[in-house]
Amino acid sequence: MDALHEVIQKIRESIRYIKSSQEVQGKFNEILQRAGINSQKALFLDNPIHWNLHISCLKLH
Repeated sequence: MDALHEVIQKIRESIRYIKSSQEVQGKFNEILQRAGINSQKALFLDNPIHWNLHISCLKLH
C-alpha cells in the first residue's frame, strides 16, 4: 500500500509541474506529439480525500 501511495504522490507532483506554466505544458504536449501520442484527455489533479478518483486518474482510454 505504501508503494501505491508513493506512485500516486509522484503522479500528482508530475501533473502539478506540467500544469505549473504554459511553457512547461507546451513542452509536454510537444513531447506527446513526437512520441505519436494523440489523446483528447486532459491532465487533472484528483482530490486526495476521494480515493476512488485515483482510479479514474490512472485509467487510459
